[in-house]
Amino acid sequence: MPSALHSPPALAPEAPSQTVAPPTESMDSNRRFCFVGRQPLVDRQGKVAAHDLLFRDSERATEASFEAPLAATAQVLVTTFTDLGPSSLIGALPGFVNADPELEIAEHLSALPEIPLVFDVPAGVVVDETLLERMDQIRSAGFQLCLDDYDYKDPRESLLPLVQYVKVDFSRYNSARLRKIARTLVEHQLIRVATRIETERGQRIFEQQEWQLACGFFFAHPEQVARNCPSIRRSRMFDLLGRIDEHTPTDDIARDLQRVPHLTMNVLSMANLVRDDAAQRIESVEQAIVMLGRDRLIRWLHLLLFSSDEPNGMADPLCQLSSTRSTMMERLARASSSPELNPERAALTGLLSLAPALLELSVEEVCRKLALEYSVEKALLRREGPLGELLELIECREAQDFAGLDRHLATLRLDWADLEFAAVETIGWNEELSGVRTAGNQPIRVG
Repeated sequence: MPSALHSPPALAPEAPSQTVAPPTESMDSNRRFCFVGRQPLVDRQGKVAAHDLLFRDSERATEASFEAPLAATAQVLVTTFTDLGPSSLIGALPGFVNADPELEIAEHLSALPEIPLVFDVPAGVVVDETLLERMDQIRSAGFQLCLDDYDYKDPRESLLPLVQYVKVDFSRYNSARLRKIARTLVEHQLIRVATRIETERGQRIFEQQEWQLACGFFFAHPEQVARNCPSIRRSRMFDLLGRIDEHTPTDDIARDLQRVPHLTMNVLSMANLVRDDAAQRIESVEQAIVMLGRDRLIRWLHLLLFSSDEPNGMADPLCQLSSTRSTMMERLARASSSPELNPERAALTGLLSLAPALLELSVEEVCRKLALEYSVEKALLRREGPLGELLELIECREAQDFAGLDRHLATLRLDWADLEFAAVETIGWNEELSGVRTAGNQPIRVG
């Protein structure tokens, strides 16, 4: 009977992902795209069994190019967990990520929820106590390990009991040497991965010897997965990290987060991934912070810092408008006598009302990704309920629809004085966001 691998298999991804067009010169320079290369690993029946997740810095990149390995690893993790989402990128299959040579990434993994990630330990690492401790940290965080580019009598042989996978580059060795390596790995009961299979010869060796998974151009080239990923300024994250400790009130942290809507979206995405109850809905930024926990939030911010490319943060006009809506809606909810208007939910609704434009996702995708509380979801999807009414009021204000403003103000038990007072408070808020404070008529630059 012919083998399932005698011809390259059709490799449709197990889980769908969204691939978007690359940025063009006409696009806002303050916005960027996140890229990940995804290459399938197939089993002996030709079925996709895992994916390599590869660092890419541009739409046209065909290989990893970076100066800071830790930053590259962090970027892949941030893109996987919040920008693209693990369910759309790898589904329930294992995803292999290249670790930095010193395995420093291990210090930050407790921020991440457990998904089937495997960290590749590169060739050339120094096997010492520090490396062993970091490998143990990775395992303790719920992830697995793989020795990459393994060879016969490899200097990392003492690490075999600590890993679950071993990758071997088929383009480097002849059949006899590959057989020796395979026999060594069989003795340790490890999952054996044949990489860089680019010819029929390599594919035949894979079939004839004791290898379990394979990848290479013979089967499929890496697929470029991209999504619009609004930028977060490093200085904003440093500022936030400097103010978070065990005594910082949760609502203070939430207010700081809401100054940077893109960062808030990241935190909401992470909270959605770690929630214990699938039926639980996120109704405020404060709740998302509690779900994550202080330690995990701090470690996640550290990971974002490593992956940051020093972007422009609040310079994005959409980001400014999103924050303005959030602040206005929170202030108006507090001013209203309606018991159905919760200020925290109002702030979250305003913050997410422009998420589709910021992230180039549909409203339905945003709601599904974040598992929002139903009143927030109804407001965003259909402008229903008191929150939907309040959001429409804000939209009427932006469109200078005065008849609509009168109608919504009356329904929400608000008046023009409430609207003007909320607008004045929001102007002060936006001055803080832009790093400008006024003393008299003279602007003072503070950042």
